[in-house]
Amino acid sequence: MQGYDDAFRVLLYILAAITVASAALVFGLLSRSRLPHLPGSAPQAVR
Repeated sequence: MQGYDDAFRVLLYILAAITVASAALVFGLLSRSRLPHLPGSAPQAVR
């Protein structure tokens, strides 16, 4: 059953990575649209 445990662990890591990436993307889009003139945000010309 060791193979199943490894596959399940890899699947959990992939799901966690996708969740973190999507949350970071949504947070970045919200902060950029809400605060467009901060020096840390991307210029408005790049879209």
